[in-house]
Amino acid sequence: MIEKHYSPAELARILSVDRKTIYNRIADGALEAIAFGDRWLIPESAIQRVLDQGRTNRPKRLRPGPQPIAASL
Repeated sequence: MIEKHYSPAELARILSVDRKTIYNRIADGALEAIAFGDRWLIPESAIQRVLDQGRTNRPKRLRPGPQPIAASL
């Protein structure tokens, strides 16, 4: 059976990111892709590897929030 592959536009839509982000990850080698004619195809297994690398068990603070007043004393 042939593994499922996605175009950069499809993957960008699924991950809710800009298509340019997908092309940048391909260009910097972070995301494996296959050149097929003038198209890029991204294997599902490559997507899973990238997503697994980003997993963490500890919560990340995405934005610095207000600090408690006691911390500044």
